[in-house]
Amino acid sequence: MKLTKEQALNETIELFEKLAEKTREGKAMRKHEIPGPWLNYSACCSCCEYDGQFLNDCANCPMKRCWIAKGDDVYEISVAPECLHDKSPYVKWQRFVSHKETFHTIPCCIDIEFFCLLIADLAREVKKISKEKTMEIIEKLANVKTMPELDALREEVVERMIGHGEETFHKVQDAFRKAKNRLNRIPLKERTW
Repeated sequence: MKLTKEQALNETIELFEKLAEKTREGKAMRKHEIPGPWLNYSACCSCCEYDGQFLNDCANCPMKRCWIAKGDDVYEISVAPECLHDKSPYVKWQRFVSHKETFHTIPCCIDIEFFCLLIADLAREVKKISKEKTMEIIEKLANVKTMPELDALREEVVERMIGHGEETFHKVQDAFRKAKNRLNRIPLKERTW
């Protein structure tokens, strides 16, 4: 199934909030034990389904940068998928829930809940940053005054929108077209470029 970035992030938030809630109730659970659309996805992960990608093909994972601990050089890490990097919050959560004999103890439940909430918060942050970047680009396009200015902005648009998904690309592409059409409607004698 092909999910949009927003769908993948929303489902990640929903899943990990449910996992945190169950843990708070003393019922630490694994992803496949929580009913939801993720049960139909590879690894029960909506981020693995984003943009029609498959497990271990994480080039477009919406949370790719979240899995790497600060200070680690993202480009030197050879682990694929990145969520399975030793220092990622996902692996830390996974380690707790994989120890059946201890994951129902109070200290372990507190740690499991913490990592579930951390992963949900990271997904929220990615969503927020993605929307802010998109709105910033769309605003810049709306304020362009000349065709050379629009051409200069084209490269920035392409560079900043890589990995933001098809849906976001179409929004920005529409804003670019509107800006170009608006500039093309300026009479020749009024153009300053």
